Amino acid sequence: MREALIKHLSTILRSSDGTILVVLCDLNGLSIAKIGRKSDIEVNPNQITSLASVAFSASEETWIDLDIRDQVISFSYFEKACLITIRMDHILLTIVHDYHREWPLDADKLASAIYFLYLNINEFFGTNPISEEEAESFSNKIRSAIYLFGMGSNVPFS
Repeated sequence: MREALIKHLSTILRSSDGTILVVLCDLNGLSIAKIGRKSDIEVNPNQITSLASVAFSASEETWIDLDIRDQVISFSYFEKACLITIRMDHILLTIVHDYHREWPLDADKLASAIYFLYLNINEFFGTNPISEEEAESFSNKIRSAIYLFGMGSNVPFS
């Protein structure tokens, strides 16, 4: 089972040369799995999981107050990298991406990898089974969000 999880995370890592780290954690920021590649950018996975957790917990009250559906994806931009955090039920997937190396992301490749991970997430963590239609709908939301955030040829403040 662990090998299958690492295979899914590896697929996400390989979907872009600019992706330097993929981390899976719970909603509290407790790391479950991670995979990365060498980079000039120094990345601390513990800090990444903490930031991922904050990205969703800080906005949860606002979403509830506005009676808006749950947030699914978060983009956090820093000087050298972008954190793309995706909420899958009670699990957070964070992709650390060097946008100076490659931008915009290939939304189709990433959404395809997310589809298969989301489809199999219940096997890894004992959550409710997910149908192919649910996984397709979820990955389409992720694809659309990535297309929207990657519309320009560069990150505005860089």
